[in-house]
Amino acid sequence: MEIQLPEQIVDPDLPFFIETLLVGETSEKVILDFEQYRFFVPGAVVSTLALVHKWHREGRKVVFKNHSKNPACGYLQRIDFFKQVGLKLPEPGKRQDEAGRFMPIEEVSSEKGKSDVISSKMAECVSPGGYFDNEPYKLVQYACGEIVTNCKQHAHGVGFVSAQYTKGSDFARIGITDCGRGIRRSFEENNSPHFRSGMTDKEAIFSALEPGVSSTTHLPHMYGSSPNKGVGLSMIRNLMQQSLGYMVLISGNAWFYQDGNKEAIFDTFSDGKRFPGTLCAVTFKRDKVRDYGTMLQDARKHLGLTGSSETDKYFT
Repeated sequence: MEIQLPEQIVDPDLPFFIETLLVGETSEKVILDFEQYRFFVPGAVVSTLALVHKWHREGRKVVFKNHSKNPACGYLQRIDFFKQVGLKLPEPGKRQDEAGRFMPIEEVSSEKGKSDVISSKMAECVSPGGYFDNEPYKLVQYACGEIVTNCKQHAHGVGFVSAQYTKGSDFARIGITDCGRGIRRSFEENNSPHFRSGMTDKEAIFSALEPGVSSTTHLPHMYGSSPNKGVGLSMIRNLMQQSLGYMVLISGNAWFYQDGNKEAIFDTFSDGKRFPGTLCAVTFKRDKVRDYGTMLQDARKHLGLTGSSETDKYFT
């Protein structure tokens, strides 16, 4: 099976791009042709990597085509895409300082990668300068911390993360994905009270975006109650609505797309295609995040997360 990678993938394209890649799920040999490639958002890059990683584990043959002839693939090499799949290529030139531009791909699993360390790296990438008086940094650090923690707690598989800032458009982008068990199976296998027999992937995504919903909030914890309050995805969604950004969530055969404060889209893949895990991608303009503290408080009010001592403690 040969898959011609498109020239460009931005946030609205992610569900359709993933559906294209999933054709490879039924083939023993997958050829990825990079001839037309020019620009992918981090969510597209790490999702491609996660699927290639899965296919390798399953003993399938994956072939890259035209990657060495396409100068645009130099970016993929600089963020260690090819290194992550075990393909050694000659350096395209002296590596430039990535600070404020991109973050090389890192692997995440239950044993690998600390949420706070990775989220700080991603925040420093898209908005250098540290936490003090840097509003976009705070938003990215929070959003990445939540999503990476979800990956480590729920995926039961290997994940990959990356971040990018594009000065011309002022877009800060993050992408985190895994080929683990997905949202619906996480609800089911943890015997979550939010799971019901016959639950679809679409219904599972919808539930996961509701405040206070997680597949692990009911589980016993060494400190009494679970530290996972199930508010991360709902908060991130609201923050993207406030900043007129984008959020994409894909799991199983279903996907969700939020474009600013427009009505969200929930849909499913065709012909029984399924993404074997979860993808979460977020994009926003840095200049839209001027007062993160106020945005956070507004999100809490909108979601009804104020007034609870447990919830208030979680956000202090």
